[in-house]
Amino acid sequence: MPQKEASVVWESLLGACRNHGNVELAERVAQKLLELSPQESSSFVQLSNMYASMGRWKDVMEVRQKMRAQGVRKDPGCSMIEVDGTVYEFLAGEGLVSGKDFT
Repeated sequence: MPQKEASVVWESLLGACRNHGNVELAERVAQKLLELSPQESSSFVQLSNMYASMGRWKDVMEVRQKMRAQGVRKDPGCSMIEVDGTVYEFLAGEGLVSGKDFT
């Protein structure tokens, strides 16, 4: 299986682990994802969010420190809205990024 497809499968499994509270498996899956895509922030963020939802703040801090040490940055959140045929895109902390007319 090519790396991109393999990563998608592992990311899906990590999300399922979070939904079902299976921390032990989530840690193993996150480790595999970090081997496949060490600069991808999503596995760090999902694991960190899982720890946070369980009140494991020391683990949250360790994951975030590991991200910083490896130079991995979380992608900003993005929202889009369509108004009168124009799609506007917003990034968290940056405001309006673009407006594209689709009329």
